[in-house]
Amino acid sequence: MERFSQEQVNLHTHTNFCNHADGGVMDYIEAARADGNLKVLGISEHAPVHGDYYYFNMKYSDLDAYTNAVKEAKEDVKDIKVFLGTECDFEKEHLSYYKEEFLGRCGFDYLLCSVHMYRDRAGEIQSVSRSKDFLPFLRDYVDNYTTALSSGMFLFGCHPDLYFASLKNWGPDVQAASKDIISCAIDNHVPLEINGAGRRKAAIETAIGMRQPYSVEEFYIMAKDMGCMICCNSDAHKPNLVHGQKVEGHLNECYEMADRLGIEFVDWEIGDDGKIRPVSK
Repeated sequence: MERFSQEQVNLHTHTNFCNHADGGVMDYIEAARADGNLKVLGISEHAPVHGDYYYFNMKYSDLDAYTNAVKEAKEDVKDIKVFLGTECDFEKEHLSYYKEEFLGRCGFDYLLCSVHMYRDRAGEIQSVSRSKDFLPFLRDYVDNYTTALSSGMFLFGCHPDLYFASLKNWGPDVQAASKDIISCAIDNHVPLEINGAGRRKAAIETAIGMRQPYSVEEFYIMAKDMGCMICCNSDAHKPNLVHGQKVEGHLNECYEMADRLGIEFVDWEIGDDGKIRPVSK
């Protein structure tokens, strides 16, 4: 059994298999080596679905090539522990598919849950982070996200506060939604992620001033105060961002935020079975 601090681990990374990121699997491994801090690297490409209707995800026809590329790296690379994962856009009807296809047939090491999309009243897929009318769909988001966390299939929840990109105010509806997601994570012993990509994005104007579109401080202050496990990841889409951007006096943008808010991240443990798990300090 081995234990690693969060600063040694990044489990949310994307490659050119998703068609909106740069660099192949080995490019990220080389960048992790060059960084020097990272000892555990998870590749977690956006999960494909049959029909490829999630337009920014990996194509289903590339799934086996992606799986093989990461598995080859796991075998060949000895100085960094490499894990095969995927970030799943969660809709309830996909639950069996994710379990059977990725954990079953493909033998993935872990799954991550996220909700990038929602279906409008006409059933059309829309973007959570780019919506101009998201409030009526916020409870649908919470229902999807909490169902995912409750399933026991996912290692942690990615950017759980993504809806802050469209909902600019910390009002009662947003506070209630945040509390429901955090409570579910606590009940199911699943960490929630401070997402480096959200911290790197340009600030947006809100009723209480400028802030990043997601990985919003109010959400994580609530999570900390409620006793939720919190992790962080770079959500890198370029190899040079494999551990996020260094911020003066801090390891990266997630640690800058955590240090300022008094947040302590989980550790990670790799068991004798080869599985990676979060561990509260």
